[in-house]
Amino acid sequence: MREVAAIEAEPRAGHFVIRGAEIVGVGVADVEVKDGRIAAIGKVAAGPPELQRAGRWIVPAAIDSHVHLSYLPGGRRMLDGGVAAAVDLAAPLTALREGEAPSELVVLPSGPMITARGGYPTRDWGSDGYGLEVDGPAAATQAVETLAAAGAKLIKVPVTDAPTLPLATLKAIVTAAHARGLKVAAHALFDRHARTAAEAGIDLLAHVPVEPLQARTVEAWAGRAAISTLSAFGGGAVET
Repeated sequence: MREVAAIEAEPRAGHFVIRGAEIVGVGVADVEVKDGRIAAIGKVAAGPPELQRAGRWIVPAAIDSHVHLSYLPGGRRMLDGGVAAAVDLAAPLTALREGEAPSELVVLPSGPMITARGGYPTRDWGSDGYGLEVDGPAAATQAVETLAAAGAKLIKVPVTDAPTLPLATLKAIVTAAHARGLKVAAHALFDRHARTAAEAGIDLLAHVPVEPLQARTVEAWAGRAAISTLSAFGGGAVET
């Protein structure tokens, strides 16, 4: 992302052309930019101010699919590095109302994880509002409504060893979230937890699990997604 950052750092008018850069997936071409948006890719006629970038490259802006901007602020650094959007997968409820990043960074926030009483992450790093504790399906459904009303764009739940949400409560969260057009992500690090998350109908694993998954777990997750935070928690040896 260094070349993107270098271009961003240069003063420029609202209308300019980048010439001679290698566009990933396209080849060498001109890029015309107007008011912060790409207006044309190809051969652009002379006229607007020019940035000569022969021997450099341009890629689409990246999306960071797992951040905690309240816990580790870094929105400006992300923008400078070529990240245009981020999925914030746990923050206090106040962050949904106030925001934790520059306005140029598109953020899809989950707000606090819906969790069991004393459940992850309320007893360690997330003790200061990163978990929204509930008792039972009715309270969990209300928690989804509270987060959606506050501006959450997805819901996150931890699926761990006890204390943790029982399957019926997880299913209630999924039903309530889907009724509002929201997907549900799970913090599930082990095979047994990933399998429970799949059974509950959860859409997304917020981390790649830290141990090999059994065939039936992999099958249960067919057609769904996992975020590859490969270095977040470590894991077992890679099998080839």
